[in-house]
Amino acid sequence: MAPHASKFTEHIDGPIGMPAPRSVNGPCAPVPHKITRKPVPRPIFPPPKKAPVKVGEGSCCGCVVM
Repeated sequence: MAPHASKFTEHIDGPIGMPAPRSVNGPCAPVPHKITRKPVPRPIFPPPKKAPVKVGEGSCCGCVVM
């Protein structure tokens, strides 16, 4: 006697694909899912101030060169 094989995964003749799912009311359009996102709270501490950029030192465009 052959070992037990799953009805949808293996068969003696080879693999068999699973049948397409059937709904009771026939085919229906996909439902768009709405994701509710929480608002991001503002940071409590102020952001750090950037160091002043000296224009003309090693760069013609004002970029910081290290």
